[in-house]
Amino acid sequence: MLELVEAMGCVPDTHSHTQGAPWEVTYKPSGIISTKMGTTAHSRSHDVGEFTWHTDASFEARPPRFFGLHIVHPDNLGGGIFCVLPAGNLVEALSTRSVEALLRTEFDIQVPAEFYKGRATNKGRLLEIDTATGHYLLRFRRDILASPPSTDPEANAAVEELTTLLDNPETTGWRFPDDVFKENVILLMDNARFLHMRTEIRGKRRLLRRLRFHGPN
Repeated sequence: MLELVEAMGCVPDTHSHTQGAPWEVTYKPSGIISTKMGTTAHSRSHDVGEFTWHTDASFEARPPRFFGLHIVHPDNLGGGIFCVLPAGNLVEALSTRSVEALLRTEFDIQVPAEFYKGRATNKGRLLEIDTATGHYLLRFRRDILASPPSTDPEANAAVEELTTLLDNPETTGWRFPDDVFKENVILLMDNARFLHMRTEIRGKRRLLRRLRFHGPN
């Protein structure tokens, strides 16, 4: 996967001070070591619970635009279903007021301990527009925003509306079928134009290798 990404002229991103570009998405109850406090931190990607709609590394000062997944062992017990949701579809469902608030507001975004690179928080907008294409670009993971997310009531209302849409059972996006999400397949995803989630893990041998990367300069 590293060779593939580099052959495309893209730049892999490190995960933290101690973790390089490749990252294992699998059950690891013992956690990993964080350099911030010298203590053990546990990533949600190493747990078995459902991981709700999000974009990867939304806490970075410059979130990676893309990520890849190498499916080493899929969940053979029917769990770990991988789903995606176009950001544009989600934004179209928001009110105009919420879209405007998300486009103008910079939020304080907490960096999880396991991904520490020298800063505990970063500032960033949750929603931007790609000036070259007009596409909406989103970064979002609700549990690393402050409570309330902002001092601006309209921005807080916008985050609440966005969260309500994502919590709606009818907001299902679409799942990768089993004949695609299978052993030894590599998936490359646009991290800003699609949110993703996974259902609860049932088969604890499930193993994916992840690579976050930026596009060509």
